Amino acid sequence: GAGDIAHWTNMANTATITWSANVTNDSATFGYNSGFGNYDFRWNIGAGKTYVVTNVLDAWSSDNGVNGAFYQTSGILAVTNPAGTAVLNYRTISLGATAVNYILSGGNVVADHIYIITNSPWGIPYQIYVGAGTLTTKGDSELSASSSFRLGNAGLCTWNILGGTNTVKGPMYAGDNGGTGDVIVNGSNAQLHVVGGI
Repeated sequence: GAGDIAHWTNMANTATITWSANVTNDSATFGYNSGFGNYDFRWNIGAGKTYVVTNVLDAWSSDNGVNGAFYQTSGILAVTNPAGTAVLNYRTISLGATAVNYILSGGNVVADHIYIITNSPWGIPYQIYVGAGTLTTKGDSELSASSSFRLGNAGLCTWNILGGTNTVKGPMYAGDNGGTGDVIVNGSNAQLHVVGGI
């Protein structure tokens, strides 16, 4: 319910959460600690369905494996409240050999603030894919990847920047692998800063 805090932690190497109806929570935590091995974790909210978090959504992984990703495949993820203070956090730290990625492969994400931080103490090339769907940020946000941020990766994707300072750390690719990536900055105080080139 709207006052509940949801927790999904220590999940199996392959996991999918599917929503059967619209859901609103105060806060939510999606945590993954694989120990060793690949992982593939998917939010399948569903076409026409909305998952609303009105305070903080934390998604994190700590992985010693080889490769992995958090996906959103469908539906609307809305991390927002009337005061504009809700936060979507995705952070990963990995000792893996290749990549741990955040991937939007379908559906829409709307958030007051988004902080997606992927890093490795070994300098492994981690990536953020916003491959298909719509990303909307209403306030200060940061997307930081040790390798690259890819908008419109093999699909059609739009990033609507409605307010605040939105910072991309790492090279940004708008349109990749035959995809199309559009950035629309539309707000009196909205800014996009790219550290690493476009």
